[in-house]
Amino acid sequence: MKDKRGFSLIELMIVVAVIGVIAAFAVPNLVKSKGAAREAAAISAVRSLVNAQVTYISVRNSGTFAADLSVLEVAGLIDSVLASGTTDAYSISVSGDSTGFEINARPLGYGSTAIRSFYSDESAVIRYNTADAPATAASPGLGQ
Repeated sequence: MKDKRGFSLIELMIVVAVIGVIAAFAVPNLVKSKGAAREAAAISAVRSLVNAQVTYISVRNSGTFAADLSVLEVAGLIDSVLASGTTDAYSISVSGDSTGFEINARPLGYGSTAIRSFYSDESAVIRYNTADAPATAASPGLGQ
């Protein structure tokens, strides 16, 4: 009787084919999950900035919202990471004055890093746009 050691070429090819089939199903789901996680992080950042703006005008009692991210950072309402205005997938901006504020989160690479832009204002409704353009006050709100 022959002493058999190791795997035959056919067995190795079958294993490689099975791994390829599994990868073909797993990779697209991984990409979708990563995009969903990036969008969830952007929504969370917008919510944090809405809360920071409301806190800023309430505590300062000046009747004026914070003009930009650096003002919110100096006031101690957001951390330096959020104040940088850039995440791994989004560019975030804030503007404010005595009449209100606007928060915009735009994908850094539309279609590759994310596909939705987000917007909020003093109404605290987070709105989104799936086109390669910023969301606005007229865009649909989340959950609508």
